[in-house]
Amino acid sequence: MRHLPFAICHLPFARRAQATLSLVMLIGGISVLMSVALSFLVSSFLNVGIGFEAGERALAAARAGNDDAMLQLVRNKDYSGDYTFSVGSYAASVSVSQNTGEATIVSSSTVAGRTKKICTVASVNAETGLIAPVSSGLIPCP
Repeated sequence: MRHLPFAICHLPFARRAQATLSLVMLIGGISVLMSVALSFLVSSFLNVGIGFEAGERALAAARAGNDDAMLQLVRNKDYSGDYTFSVGSYAASVSVSQNTGEATIVSSSTVAGRTKKICTVASVNAETGLIAPVSSGLIPCP
């Protein structure tokens, strides 16, 4: 029987170690990739939630400005002009313009880069002073 050199005798152990190292590196790479992807998803979900909240706050401030302009018209049916209406720490830019028998209110507010505009058209009866909203809705902002 012939004796084999020492390196050839331990060849199967070296191959097992190489396979184990490759497997450990593969599993480690996959886990790092999954953790990076998960952190990206969590960050995206948080940004979406913050953006939605900012949009809702801007819409609430714009609605408050619109309601205040309607009160201004109820108090004085000939009211027209531009002003800023503050709601807590937010502000709405309000514009009221009058045509014959009709008032147009445009209220806009921006919170954290999210802008919301509301336009309301109201009929104004010159004889009775009755103010009645005809239409109201959001205006798409670019």
